[in-house]
Amino acid sequence: MAIDEIVELVRDRGAKLTRDDLNQIKMMAVDVPLEDSDDLAAVFEGIALVVNDPLYEGDIPPIA
Repeated sequence: MAIDEIVELVRDRGAKLTRDDLNQIKMMAVDVPLEDSDDLAAVFEGIALVVNDPLYEGDIPPIA
């Protein structure tokens, strides 16, 4: 299931999430069924929390 793969990628990369990872997540997101859209939104909220954390080590700019 696409959402599970996305969650696993975010979990595995953690504070080292990169732009390439985010691009991969966006490509995978098109396969997420509409009924899982709330879960996908939660994943992107989680990504924003990771990127805005002072301990973040990746190359994604802060998300407002």
